[in-house]
Amino acid sequence: TIASIGLSQTLDEDLDLWHQRVKNLPPFLDEARANLRRVPTLFRDLGLEMLKETRTWIASLQSLRPGLAPVLGALDRLGEHLKRIPTTKEFRLNGELLEAIVRYHLGCDTDIEGIYYELDREIQEAEAILTREANRLSPGSSWLQVLDSLCPSPLHQKSILGLYRETVLQLGHHCLEHGLISEELLLSCPVQVAPTPSHLSAIRSASSYTMPPGHPPKGGTFWVINALAKTPPLDYQMLAAHETYPGHHLLDVHRWSLDRALRRPIEFPLFYEGWACFAEELMAHTGYFRGPADGLLLAKRRLWRAIRGRVDLDIQTGKRDFPSAAQTLTPLGMSKSQALSTVRKYALNPGYQLCYTVGLRRFRHLYQKFGENNPVEFALKVLSQGEIGFDNLEHVLSRQKISKD
Repeated sequence: TIASIGLSQTLDEDLDLWHQRVKNLPPFLDEARANLRRVPTLFRDLGLEMLKETRTWIASLQSLRPGLAPVLGALDRLGEHLKRIPTTKEFRLNGELLEAIVRYHLGCDTDIEGIYYELDREIQEAEAILTREANRLSPGSSWLQVLDSLCPSPLHQKSILGLYRETVLQLGHHCLEHGLISEELLLSCPVQVAPTPSHLSAIRSASSYTMPPGHPPKGGTFWVINALAKTPPLDYQMLAAHETYPGHHLLDVHRWSLDRALRRPIEFPLFYEGWACFAEELMAHTGYFRGPADGLLLAKRRLWRAIRGRVDLDIQTGKRDFPSAAQTLTPLGMSKSQALSTVRKYALNPGYQLCYTVGLRRFRHLYQKFGENNPVEFALKVLSQGEIGFDNLEHVLSRQKISKD
């Protein structure tokens, strides 16, 4: 992953930077090979999948940029090493380390049982909204039946990527009209929409967003999974809002535009993912999501993320194996094979899936406490601080009076 990102970021830069990255990659990969002596079987298998995709992608660049033969050779040496390396079936973290990651690294500031409580509360609240919205749309039908009855938006002459590009523009202009972004930043920091490249597909099971570091920011990329699908997902507008405006992209644009240089590179998973989830609700608060089924779809996304968080913790605490975890995801629209592939990847980043729900609940708490009368002003005050953590953010908001709309 590091090799692929390092090369992809220099494709549009000058050749000197490209040559520097290419020169440094073989010793970096050889050092990684020397340090890998015994790994979990799961990580070995996922690593080989990633290596295959990465090698294919780097080989495809040979016609565009020179000097890649040593990199391909280093990848082959790493692959042979992974095939021979001793492995262990155990991949889970011990309980003490898992709790430390959840409490301190992810920034949840609570123990595992406290996280389970929050996830279960979110599941209950989301299911209640789903039931209410389903009854409004089709009295007597379950929310699953109503979801199944909804028809995806027609593509007409557009591709999936074309639809997302159009949607991102609409979201950006909505944020501009409401003062969430300036026209200058909207133009100078565009969102590129592209299919998820092969070197990322082995580790990412869903669409994603990236912005290269730099001040001032120059824009980012919305990576779309299943870019060749014939129909978009029902919630494609919410997904685009989550990844771009006013979600990850808008947060990163403001963060890398901060005058305080020390705050620009700071990222907290709980803050980062929580903001993107809250951004979907922000678009409802500002009138963008007002279709008849939008409330149902937003609640379904809340439920989906909370269940993913619970599955993540269940895997790490030994409450579920992978087949059982995958079965939990299939009722919400995943195929069995896709669900199994997804839960295997959760193990690479323990606890990360809970950041969406717990982070959203932190933002919702602050919004209800400080900003419910003026969602735009609340959002601007949050964005102006960077990712400073929720305790610091609450302290800042408590000192800054938010006017009534």
